[in-house]
Amino acid sequence: MAKNLFGKTRNLDKPYAEYQCGSITYRILKTYKMASNETSQFDRWFTAGKSPMSYDQWEYGDMYKNDILKYGHLINAEKDWFKTYHD
Repeated sequence: MAKNLFGKTRNLDKPYAEYQCGSITYRILKTYKMASNETSQFDRWFTAGKSPMSYDQWEYGDMYKNDILKYGHLINAEKDWFKTYHD
């Protein structure tokens, strides 16, 4: 049985990936499903986000995977993340 490589919650200082979306930076700390099972527009990732609107403080919560991939661009990622979501 395949395992979700990104299913264990990470600390802020060691995210699986980091995306920039305008002035907002998102760090991906966990995915809830394996990438092959993310077939819905409502699939979520657990993230930490920071922007000038949050007074440059990290705020935690779920984001829709599709919104991050559509509006953000990858600025840093582990090799497995890059292979899974950007090859």
